[in-house]
Amino acid sequence: MLVETPYGSILGKPNAFWGTLYYPFLILVIAFTGLGIVDIELFIGLTFIAMIISLYLLWGLYILRTACPVCFVTHCVNLLILVTAISWRSA
Repeated sequence: MLVETPYGSILGKPNAFWGTLYYPFLILVIAFTGLGIVDIELFIGLTFIAMIISLYLLWGLYILRTACPVCFVTHCVNLLILVTAISWRSA
């Protein structure tokens, strides 16, 4: 099973655990960025880190020769959020 491989967890916690923390926190960062309370660079930095982790996990899927549709969608979402963050800064 994919979650039982070394790529199924980061820092001893399952990837799903990190996602349940990351996405709600990101919503708060987006809201505070929109209100001008938080700088856009925090939003971009968080999404950039998430994209690096996504690339690592995609590499893991490749190494394991595993096709995980949910994983692919999640990594695409992370890429779209990063593109949105960068374009938001440009606007």
